[in-house]
Amino acid sequence: MLPSTDIFLPSLDEILYMVDREKYNQLVAKFGAKIIDGVDADLVENTAQNLIDLGVPVVVIKLGEHGLYLRTASTVPGKNSSWNNVSRFESCFNPNLAGTTGAGDCAIAGFLSAYMNGASAEEAIVMSVATGSISTESLDAVSAIPHRSQVLARVNSGWDRIPGKFSRV
Repeated sequence: MLPSTDIFLPSLDEILYMVDREKYNQLVAKFGAKIIDGVDADLVENTAQNLIDLGVPVVVIKLGEHGLYLRTASTVPGKNSSWNNVSRFESCFNPNLAGTTGAGDCAIAGFLSAYMNGASAEEAIVMSVATGSISTESLDAVSAIPHRSQVLARVNSGWDRIPGKFSRV
């Protein structure tokens, strides 16, 4: 199905379970539910590249509290060159944490909104982590999320980041 998919946005756990069950099982055996503790940047990057090689042009891997990883193909259909050959980890913003219900789904929504509204790859991944981060400021999945212009204003105001395991922050 991946050659027929424009954007694929799995969590790290989900995609390792699907495409590298042996590695997934090893990580679960050693780290339990926090398999991210046994993952390095190379594994994330290689997993995303494998998905690109299988035919999906845009891959975003959700890394929980450590943010997201974006990898794109050499050409992303319908997008300008800012989308080509992107490899980028993006750490989360520092929210006033209330709960994490739906944060990954909200991150996906933020990415898709930016993608559909003509953002660059960099802008889309930042909007994604910002939307996911904001969603954690309420106990439910979406009541804390304002209009996208307000999300951008908060990002542009110098909102602090949480240094993620893979971040450059």
